[in-house]
Amino acid sequence: MSLKRFLWRLPKIIRNWHWFFIQNLPNKTGKWLRARWAKKYFGSVGKNLNLHEGFAIQNPDQCFVGENVIIARGCHFNAGGGLIIKDYVGFGPGVKVWTVNHKIDNLDVPIPLQGSEYGKVIIEEGAWIAANAIILPNPKRDIVIGKGAVIGAGSVLAKSVPPYSICMGNPARVIGFRDKLKKDQTSQTGSGTEEKEE
Repeated sequence: MSLKRFLWRLPKIIRNWHWFFIQNLPNKTGKWLRARWAKKYFGSVGKNLNLHEGFAIQNPDQCFVGENVIIARGCHFNAGGGLIIKDYVGFGPGVKVWTVNHKIDNLDVPIPLQGSEYGKVIIEEGAWIAANAIILPNPKRDIVIGKGAVIGAGSVLAKSVPPYSICMGNPARVIGFRDKLKKDQTSQTGSGTEEKEE
């Protein structure tokens, strides 16, 4: 490697070595150091980022994080196509968010040689992405996970979902809405009270 190329890559090398040493540090010290690292290398970071051990990210400069976000152990993000995480979003352990994918449309060229396609992922306020869910990009339009939506554990999501929806499965689909769930619980509680009174 030439000196010029080495110097050009030096900031990335330093960033990766920083992360290597702090990625798996436990307890409050590790969380504090990871949050400091994120403030330095992410596109932007709000207050109270809770970044657990084992987190990995490619293209951190394209990741924009709001306030009071929780990213649990072992999450892996590729933010090359743009990743926006708004306030009070939570990620369970092992969640993967991808904004880059291989092109596959040319049958005459091996897939690794076809290059990449990008799609932005936007996760709105208060959404919860449960353990081991995978969010994939769509190069034709942004993937938007609506405000307060829940993506169930192990789901594979490759499309936008509306606010307060509950989505599960592979491929993930909407199975209900949180506001309807609350209404159902309220009506069940009410009917139970009436039966006791009788």
